[in-house]
Amino acid sequence: MGKITKSDDHYWDKILQEWPRLISAYQEHEDKKPIMEYRLPDRLIYAYPANDYIDDLSLRSREDARNTYQRACLENKIMIFVRDKENKILKSYVTPID
Repeated sequence: MGKITKSDDHYWDKILQEWPRLISAYQEHEDKKPIMEYRLPDRLIYAYPANDYIDDLSLRSREDARNTYQRACLENKIMIFVRDKENKILKSYVTPID
């Protein structure tokens, strides 16, 4: 994976721990350029159609997410959301695919 460090971000650490599973799930649907979701505490990984996923976000988040996703696709990067159900947090990350 790329040289991205988020030293104080425990969600980023969880993504790194699950990277082989995340990238494997992404690659199964790579031709559709999915948005990935890592759901906590269950440690479940989902690949969603981007437009469907973005349309389910809050109105104020949609435009930013859509722009971020489009930029990620152009730069051959993957967009991953971490959904922490216990703490009610939804956080996005963009990182190189390789």
